[in-house]
Amino acid sequence: ARLSNEAKENLKAAFRNLYSNNTENVVILNEGLDFKESSNTSVEIQLNENKKTNNDDICKVFLIPPAIINGGATEEDHKIFYENCIMPILDRFAAALNSSLLLEDEKPSLFFAFDATELTKGDILKRYQAYEIGIRNGFIQTDEARRKENYPAFGFKFIKLGLQDVLYDPDTEMIYTPNTNKLSKMGETITVEPQTIPPDPGSEDQGEKGGEKGDES
Repeated sequence: ARLSNEAKENLKAAFRNLYSNNTENVVILNEGLDFKESSNTSVEIQLNENKKTNNDDICKVFLIPPAIINGGATEEDHKIFYENCIMPILDRFAAALNSSLLLEDEKPSLFFAFDATELTKGDILKRYQAYEIGIRNGFIQTDEARRKENYPAFGFKFIKLGLQDVLYDPDTEMIYTPNTNKLSKMGETITVEPQTIPPDPGSEDQGEKGGEKGDES
């Protein structure tokens, strides 16, 4: 059925009254009108807020950033999730394995630990910068970095040493200086004797003959 202008205005006014305040209002439908709600009521809005609050509280219980569950998590959210939620669980697992599966004489040299490399991988730029720092300072090698990125190794069998570095062996207390190619011991001075070259017998004979000629002259 078609509505008259007066009926339309009454209907608009009824909708405004329904959604403009918290008082109870009634929309009267006539001449075959069907009512479909266009937005949530205040009660439903309150229920949705309660659901969101409950979800956040549950995440707090398990130390999970809500963005991990709801989507849109940032790199910082993932870092917090790993450090506060995952890492403590892995530590407890590793402690239980070390306590139960190792003999007492094995514990000083063996241990169980989780490889969390995949969990802590950053973007490619940050990974490559970390590899650069490690290779430059000598605590990882090029092939080790390539294996972490699933690249074939070059087969390098040498270690890069800077000439400005001094190498110290704590077991033997020996110090090696690549820049001067000298080896010394901590707290002691090692004197390297120069190599003695034996004289040429032929040169001695010539010297004696020269002396005799000089005497005769």
